[in-house]
Amino acid sequence: KKSNFIKQNFPGINFACSAQDIFVPKSKEVFTNEREVNAMLDLVKQELGEHWSAYGQAITTALANENKLLSKLNGYIIDTAGKQLRPVLCLLAAQACGKVSQMSYECAAVCEIIHTATLLHDDVADNGDMRRGVPTVKAVFSPAASVLTGDYWLARGMHVLINKQC
Repeated sequence: KKSNFIKQNFPGINFACSAQDIFVPKSKEVFTNEREVNAMLDLVKQELGEHWSAYGQAITTALANENKLLSKLNGYIIDTAGKQLRPVLCLLAAQACGKVSQMSYECAAVCEIIHTATLLHDDVADNGDMRRGVPTVKAVFSPAASVLTGDYWLARGMHVLINKQC
């Protein structure tokens, strides 16, 4: 069914999954490198406007704590965030369905929190020192800090997911 949908709605375009988990047509008219993808996402985030700001507040609130080291780690991760494709897609889907609400922001935050938690763990498992050209938490702080922060992010994501009924 998926291939029929693609053939009917996108004739003549061959789709492939990129390393960045983004489905993009193999066509010269579309974004062909990471810089173009990032520029496109920045435009979408600008168009989301207040919804993007509300998502930012939701993720900050979800991760709030009184521990100075954890706050410093959280700040580093948020300040060096990647494309944030998942929350963009959540908010766009909410708009497409007709209503962006507080739950939309919280669910978008949960998507990014859980995804980031897996990256924090992955950087230790893969001994990764750089991600998207930025030093990882493992490299800047320690492997233990990366794993434990990943655990915290996963726990907070699950907490929001359950309590807000995303």
